[in-house]
Amino acid sequence: MKNTKKRMQKKQIQHITVSGYLRINNDLEVSEAGGDSFLFFKLPKDKKNSDLKDCISGFDKESQEYLLDCLNRAQKSREVVNCSLFHEGTNFFVTLTPLPGDELILSFSQQSDKSYILKDHQYWHSIHSNTITLTFDRNHELVFSSGPVINLMKADTKKTNRQDTDRLDYSDELKTEIIELLKKVFNKEEFENQPVDIKIPAINLFLRIFVYPALDENGDVSHVHLCIPEYGVSEKYDIQPVSEEEQANLAIGATQLGMWDWNIQNNTVIFSKKWKGQLGYYPDELPDQYSTFEKLLHQGDKDRLTREIQNFFKSDSLLFESEFRLRHKNGNYLWMSCQANCIRDTQNMAVRLIGVNRDITSEKRASVELSLFKQAVMQSPVSVIITDTEGYIEFFNTAFYKKSGWDPEEIIGKKPNILRSGFHSDDFYVKLWKTITSGNIWQGELKNKRKNGRLYTEIATISPLRNERGAITHFIKISEDISALRKLEHELRKARHSVEVANIYKKSFLASMSHKIRTPVNGIIGFSDLLKSGVSNEEQQNRYIRLIQQNSAVLLHLIDSIIDAARIEADEMKIKKESCSLKDMFIELKPEMEKLSENKRKENIEVSFVFPRESHHDVIFTDPVRLKQILFILFENALKQTEKGFIEIGYHIFSERKLQFYIHDSGAGMDNSQLEMLNIQFGPNDRSAATRYKSGIGLGLTICRGLVRLLGGQMGVKSEKGQGTLFYFTIPYDKIKVQNPKLIIEQSKNSRYDFSKYTILIAEDVNYNFEYLKNIFASTGALLLWAKDGIDVLNFFNNQAIDLILMDIQLPEISGIEATRQIRKKNKTIPIIAQTGYTMDEDREKCLSAGCNEVLIKPLRIEDVLNAVSRYLK
Repeated sequence: MKNTKKRMQKKQIQHITVSGYLRINNDLEVSEAGGDSFLFFKLPKDKKNSDLKDCISGFDKESQEYLLDCLNRAQKSREVVNCSLFHEGTNFFVTLTPLPGDELILSFSQQSDKSYILKDHQYWHSIHSNTITLTFDRNHELVFSSGPVINLMKADTKKTNRQDTDRLDYSDELKTEIIELLKKVFNKEEFENQPVDIKIPAINLFLRIFVYPALDENGDVSHVHLCIPEYGVSEKYDIQPVSEEEQANLAIGATQLGMWDWNIQNNTVIFSKKWKGQLGYYPDELPDQYSTFEKLLHQGDKDRLTREIQNFFKSDSLLFESEFRLRHKNGNYLWMSCQANCIRDTQNMAVRLIGVNRDITSEKRASVELSLFKQAVMQSPVSVIITDTEGYIEFFNTAFYKKSGWDPEEIIGKKPNILRSGFHSDDFYVKLWKTITSGNIWQGELKNKRKNGRLYTEIATISPLRNERGAITHFIKISEDISALRKLEHELRKARHSVEVANIYKKSFLASMSHKIRTPVNGIIGFSDLLKSGVSNEEQQNRYIRLIQQNSAVLLHLIDSIIDAARIEADEMKIKKESCSLKDMFIELKPEMEKLSENKRKENIEVSFVFPRESHHDVIFTDPVRLKQILFILFENALKQTEKGFIEIGYHIFSERKLQFYIHDSGAGMDNSQLEMLNIQFGPNDRSAATRYKSGIGLGLTICRGLVRLLGGQMGVKSEKGQGTLFYFTIPYDKIKVQNPKLIIEQSKNSRYDFSKYTILIAEDVNYNFEYLKNIFASTGALLLWAKDGIDVLNFFNNQAIDLILMDIQLPEISGIEATRQIRKKNKTIPIIAQTGYTMDEDREKCLSAGCNEVLIKPLRIEDVLNAVSRYLK
């Protein structure tokens, strides 16, 4: 009790026996205790980390439940809750003050039953006493009360809140006085911070009321706080004048707001309990000094706030506003919004500031989050728009106006129907609108139109936005342009279809190729067997031999075509441009084409050649071999399709820089589907087409198209069913001058070759191939030597005089290429003619670079071999 008496003497408060506080978290755990808490509650020695339920276990059950109920209300409402507890014969007044975060302060005080005369008005705002505080709104409705209201109105504070003054349980005389007082305040009558003394003789009651109006953001009175520190029987009170400082203390403390009153002349400040409570402090923990504010102010705000205050003092303004950070008791800083009214003297000097601090930490945090969110939305690559409930656009991001093509100033106030393309029906939009207005989310694809008229596809989600009451206030649409994706999907489907079709054609091609290969092979093997079995008739024997030769030629032509097509597709076909006489080329082609027509027994077809009538440059720069190949393939194709009529081959001057060649036939022709079929690389796709392309597998046109492209031209076709077909192609008309044009020398079929003076070395490892060559040279009189591998070749070369070597490239031991290189080191002039089954251009170049004079491609024809040898043995 000695410590209690010392504490009472230090505070200079009469009749107070016990007071203190507890800091409680959301789990009802006591984290801090102060004052005489250990006398009122069962606390451990360290006064921390104890359960509140254990601390109040000494209370009766009804008081425990009542206190826990008040705590629950304070936690949920985040508002101050006052209550009264009766414990061990003593009445305790308890205030529960929520703090930022999840904590709250439970403060209490014990009051004796003795009446007293109020002489010191500063004690009530630091601890609770008999002071009564009432707060009324514009409707004269009581919205807050504290203190022993029951002593004045005969009602519990739990029942007085949210009651109209007409329904409060006090006398008519008192009710009339309070209503008149409220009317004056809401009419903005000034009270000059003086208390209002009310005497009601009829009930022998005295009241001293301090009036403090609270203003809203428009400067209108929103609430009135009545602080009644003195009341009772009239003759028992010694009414004394109250100082201005005491009036301010009472008014500020009564408001339960974060208020402060700064007397600029003497630099003193009065802070309300709420002001200190906002920062987590108990009322007696912070002194009412301006230095308190300076210590709590954030270092980063001091210079700025000092300049703002100095500039305000220099102005004639009456309203001061600012934002700054103050340090909470837990070490964190809270953002405060400050609004203050200034009182100036006759010389317009600021003498006093009275203001309110409002905690805007959550608002600041929300503002930062909102700013980040808005920045993220504005920079998002997806389009975002927000409309009101009628569909008018109120917000849009950058992606939306860039994608739509509309300027920002053109969008606000418009509806999203500016994007309508006409692709969707009106019923589509009716269903969409019905979905979102009923509170559901719509998702789907929209085909929209930009301002420039171009269409684009987007996938969109449209959702309703609701307010805190659940009512729809806006709609938000989030969409992404998927035009490129849809285009890619279309191309993939198209490519997949092409692959599937190509696979069908390849299967058809392989089946057809198998058939085409087996057909001549069957003829070769069949007639060979007949000859082997013995044929007495010489005429029949000669006929079988001719058929074997014809089928061999067909097979060789088929193999060449397959190889050419593969080389073109692999981009390995090489073009060798040189001088080409158009006149000489057709002189060479004419007998070959006529012979082919004769062999095909097409006597009813007239083959004609048409050339430009105007004079023109005859020699061009192109690949004559490939040009002849294209014309011959197209002629052969026309021959297959035409049973009677004509085939016309020719060319004309298409332009100054282009020649156009054509093959025109009077055959069956093609319909549109068959023409479209020609765009597929591997030819016909059905049996009727395969029948029309007799003995063809589509390789010829594939080779022609590839060769024309390599020559720098383009190929086309025109045809009508029953009207024949016209194939045409262009190549560059590159004119060149030659001094000695190539002469076509026709050799007599009956001419003989005489090599009797020469020795020829045949390098060949296959016996029947050597036998074939031996028979070719049998009538020439040449002396033949046979080397079966590369070592034999070098031995013959080193030991005997040899005039010409017919070199097989694929030899055992030492290859023909390597043997040629070693021979060239000793002899640069001996003719070496390579013979090989390789047909690629790079293989031919490999032979020539090794030192061969010429390259013959197998299978070797008699005339080709003799002509090649005769060019070197003269």
